[in-house]
Amino acid sequence: MGFITKEQLAERKIQYVGINRDTGEFELSDKSLHPGIEGFLLGFDTHEFEYKGKMQKKFDVYLRDGALYQLQFGFYSWQTFKLMNSLLNVETLGEGGPLLITSGFEKDNFYINIEFDGAKIKWKYSYEDLKLKDLSKEAKEERRNKIIDKWYTDLMKVKPYIPESPVDTDFSDAKEPEDDDKF
Repeated sequence: MGFITKEQLAERKIQYVGINRDTGEFELSDKSLHPGIEGFLLGFDTHEFEYKGKMQKKFDVYLRDGALYQLQFGFYSWQTFKLMNSLLNVETLGEGGPLLITSGFEKDNFYINIEFDGAKIKWKYSYEDLKLKDLSKEAKEERRNKIIDKWYTDLMKVKPYIPESPVDTDFSDAKEPEDDDKF
């Protein structure tokens, strides 16, 4: 026990990471953009907050690499669907390990890929497996949301994480969130 440096204090502070709408890359609170992020997987959680009279729900992925990163994804979004579908395909997820997540746009299509412990991870389920292929947009989104609810429950059984510091829900200076279904 004793005094700590500013650097040590900064390592304990949660670094909030979102997805930039224009590039699909990860965006830190200082607005810097990064095509990927890598760290030791700590686990998953969610948080909710009210923004301009509307409730928002986020799926959180926690990584540590010197600093503590909280990656925030719109809960009911195609981003989260794609990410969870890959995460469920990692057999040793509960043990933690190095997780690399890359994202961006390729020909107007959003992609999100993961590597766990150096191995590229593909989706566990195809659209056909999940019976999403021939549905209307509304029916597809409704089915996706039910799938995300189940997958979230499955991930929380394997690797829940509750941060020591509370999640910052003061978004008074934030931009209005756009529709996550863009992705």
